[in-house]
Amino acid sequence: MSRSSRSPCPGHLFRGRHIFRAHRHGPGECLQEAARTVRYRFFNDVLERCGAQKLALGHTMDDQAETVLIRLLRGASTLGLGGIPPVRSGGIVRPLIEVRRTSIELFLHERGIEFVPDTSTDEPQYLRNIIRHELLPLLARQYNPRVVEALCTTAALARNDEALLQDAAASVADEALKLTDDSVRIPVSLLESHPQLAGRIVRRAFELLNGSCRGLTSLHTDAILALLDSRGSSKKISIAGGLVVRREYSELVMSPEHNPASFHLQVDTLPADVHLPQINARIQIRTLTIADDAALQRTDVSDTVHLAADSISLPLIIRSWKPGDRIRPFGFNAQKKVKAVFAEKKIPVRLRMSIPLIESGGQIISIGTLRIAEHCRVSPPCRKVIAVTITNADKH
Repeated sequence: MSRSSRSPCPGHLFRGRHIFRAHRHGPGECLQEAARTVRYRFFNDVLERCGAQKLALGHTMDDQAETVLIRLLRGASTLGLGGIPPVRSGGIVRPLIEVRRTSIELFLHERGIEFVPDTSTDEPQYLRNIIRHELLPLLARQYNPRVVEALCTTAALARNDEALLQDAAASVADEALKLTDDSVRIPVSLLESHPQLAGRIVRRAFELLNGSCRGLTSLHTDAILALLDSRGSSKKISIAGGLVVRREYSELVMSPEHNPASFHLQVDTLPADVHLPQINARIQIRTLTIADDAALQRTDVSDTVHLAADSISLPLIIRSWKPGDRIRPFGFNAQKKVKAVFAEKKIPVRLRMSIPLIESGGQIISIGTLRIAEHCRVSPPCRKVIAVTITNADKH
């Protein structure tokens, strides 16, 4: 990071210690993986609050080569060998992915621009650092001085092949998969008739439920496909994302292992401090004036929304999501299904019942802190706002 860089969105600075303490990495998630989850959550928050369309990250050609080599050593398909995508969903772009790290450092040095090095890249306990400082220099000295470029070429070829294979899997899967509000059903005949694409069809089903394929390994897909040899409906396996897969006669059914209990409560007066043990959440609701500048600042990333007080009437209803719920989101001229908002935000199906909806006058005014209703936007001449803060109950 350049010391002279300036934020395109003033006031949004990344304070890793402050943000990271709110995130507890789960079973099987290492510290680096947990940090990555928090970083991208922060990136998405900045994009939305700035109204930006793209966010540029600084990955280089060297980062790409290291990633490909790591995955090659561990064993990977064309998906893994494709390395770091230059463009990914959510507006993330990597304009320096075809530029060597030494070229960037030389560019900065020639112009007298200081930058902040990542000191963790020198810590020997991480495989990436060993590859960066030992293996890649060895390969360049003794086998191919352009090994970084060669690995990046392999990544580009693998991404092209993977795109073709994913399109083929989607073309046969999307009409055959049966998606409900909390599960996806995969016809056994679909997998048996397309054995070369079976693993990708399973990944497609997982992505529909979980929002992404992160956490799903080849061991998971192999175990799921092994259910094709079972009969009846008694066997099930647990996979990533808190999901289970079971065979029900002619179908494999993927669904959350545990559905959170539904909830419904009424708030008659403000301020209110509500605890929801069903989802382990605390909801604080209070009235603020526009002059309360300090109070209007968010205390954490994406934990608070502000609603125009004159658009809201008591009592408020706090409840869990139901299929068919609708809202007219901020910035939209028409209503849309809450389910569609969840999909846009890539909220896994297993987590959707854990996001509280807030109603006023029979209308949904907030989907957790993901979206507020258009008629509740804070704008002049609004003098008072309703602040809704939703946090994990374990933090208090």
